[in-house]
Amino acid sequence: MEVFSASDGPAAFLVHHASKSARNTFGQWLRAHDGARVTCRLNNGTAADGRIFRVKMCFGRGLILTRVPVAIRAKDRVSIN
Repeated sequence: MEVFSASDGPAAFLVHHASKSARNTFGQWLRAHDGARVTCRLNNGTAADGRIFRVKMCFGRGLILTRVPVAIRAKDRVSIN
């Protein structure tokens, strides 16, 4: 959805479900894993470790914080483990 980064420091990005059919499942997963450590895998295979937080004011939205910059752009798809 949206990416916040600096070339020499941490990054943050907002994520949401990939499809309408996954909305409820992702929302439930996000509630159960608020604050969890995750590994994000980009379409190009790059992986980044971070922590995901549920954005409580926006249903089904998560904020992922990483310690290092991540080469991701708005609307890129990521898988979260």
